[in-house]
Amino acid sequence: MKKHIMILMFFLIGSLLIGCSTKSNTVIKKEVSEKKVLINEIPKKEDKIVITAQKGTPEWTFENLVKAVEEKNQSDFMKFQNKNNEVFFKEQQRWIEEVIYKKDHGFKISISFYGFQQESDSKGTVVFSVQMDDQTKGSKTNAVTYECIKEGNVWLLNDVPFKKLSDDSNGITVFYTEDQREAAKTMMTDAKDIVAFYSENFHWKPNPISIKIYSSDEEASATVPYIQLSGWNETGESLKISTEQQPISSVFSILAHELTHKMLSDLSNDNASLYIQEGFATYLENRVQRDKAGAIHFNQRIVDEKAKKAIEVSKSILSIEELGKIDPLDPETSFPLYRDGSLISNYLVLTYGIDKYLEMLNYLSTFDYIDKRAEHKLAILDKRTVEALEKVYGSTKELSAAYKDFYLK
Repeated sequence: MKKHIMILMFFLIGSLLIGCSTKSNTVIKKEVSEKKVLINEIPKKEDKIVITAQKGTPEWTFENLVKAVEEKNQSDFMKFQNKNNEVFFKEQQRWIEEVIYKKDHGFKISISFYGFQQESDSKGTVVFSVQMDDQTKGSKTNAVTYECIKEGNVWLLNDVPFKKLSDDSNGITVFYTEDQREAAKTMMTDAKDIVAFYSENFHWKPNPISIKIYSSDEEASATVPYIQLSGWNETGESLKISTEQQPISSVFSILAHELTHKMLSDLSNDNASLYIQEGFATYLENRVQRDKAGAIHFNQRIVDEKAKKAIEVSKSILSIEELGKIDPLDPETSFPLYRDGSLISNYLVLTYGIDKYLEMLNYLSTFDYIDKRAEHKLAILDKRTVEALEKVYGSTKELSAAYKDFYLK
């Protein structure tokens, strides 16, 4: 707004000097001064969004949600989410927290709604569009179709109109749209087998697991919200997977990675730093395989081959201290969380055994749970992880030197 006023003032002054050249300087200064007063008296544009739709209509809900996002008002945003859908409600709480966090860190984020289709007096669907812009990470508009339901006199958002595939014996539920039916069946089979394998080998007693399948990265990204992602996992939220760039044949390795996150969160009370979370998930993604008969087993050979290749390419490995300082939101610098984190987990398991690794995770579980996404509590997680590593393995400086010698010798 100030920039526009300054340009207008410059234009007015220039016009006066050219058009009134026969007048005295005193008169010109007086007119310019009067113009300045008039410009300063122009009321500023109202920044607040004004709700114009009739109360109780779907449009009224949509306008209130747009306003809540614009004003970073979490409580108002949550008024229009279906609290009876507990997982979705939690994910929407995390969604608006993420928006506020990102806006406070330079992002421009807005939402819009279009294509509302009312199916009955109390149900319909709408396209939920998320516009994100960041100077360093680019800009993107992502969209997903949500179901809307009417409770009392208010329309609420109620997640994607998913179908559901459940297995009560292991607490796994796969949510999918009709075009993802075959992917849902494959994911259920793989998820059941991986969870059973992890439970047996890592003494994991999993909490209920929900998996949501999306047809595109755009849909998955809109629900988080991120500019671009194809998979997502956080404690208290669903495991989200886009099949756009993932063939059904690769579902097993994706689930091996994402279910490792679920397991680590349960075993550590969600207190593991990202180089442990992403490192161990990448390690198991590579190590856990199906044999020709379909049985799941550990394949150390693939891990060793990938570790050798990683060292040949990078010719270095970061220390634990350096890994703790990485910004996970920066795609140009965050890769070592996966690569070097995997190398560290591999070293620890090979050198000290899996029981020692689980002891470190158990130590982390003694800390209180922080109900935030990992990136919003990084400093605390890093501090806790260093304490756990030093409690179980000794000095992290000596540990960093030891695994560097192991790989770079």
